[in-house]
Amino acid sequence: MLQLIHALVEHTEPLSGLASPRHPGRFNETLIRLRRIVRPGSLIYLISDFYDLDDDSAKHLLRLRQHNDLMAIQVVDPVELTPPPPGRYGITDGRHYGVLDTRSRRGRQDYSSYFQQHHQTLHQIMRSHAIPLLQLQTSDQVISALQNQFGNRTRAYPLPVAAA
Repeated sequence: MLQLIHALVEHTEPLSGLASPRHPGRFNETLIRLRRIVRPGSLIYLISDFYDLDDDSAKHLLRLRQHNDLMAIQVVDPVELTPPPPGRYGITDGRHYGVLDTRSRRGRQDYSSYFQQHHQTLHQIMRSHAIPLLQLQTSDQVISALQNQFGNRTRAYPLPVAAA
């Protein structure tokens, strides 16, 4: 287990340059590899922020879903849900620096719209593929949130029923 945790930390360490800036297609490469190595009938937990999700990803998810049980867990920072107070904020991905300006009403609206669009798109894709989606905030008590989710045996999205 410690090796897995170390590999996850190493893979997602922002200063290493492996996960930041985002590598276009990396999520799809992971899904392709997963499709090759997973056995049919497996239970797969996808843990991600899903910002690299695109049309190709949706196709890979559908293929995975056809032969496996999938559960998507979206990791969300609370700052994605509400823009910060009006002001100018220095931001970085570990390599590049910029300024987030939320002083104007338009800036705050654009900020909110960007994240809302991402979350809506993700929900639509998961719903259309009958993949349950759990959203965990970085501020959540993970154990409690998972117990609440898995204690409830109902699916977030019902499985499609095939007509005979």
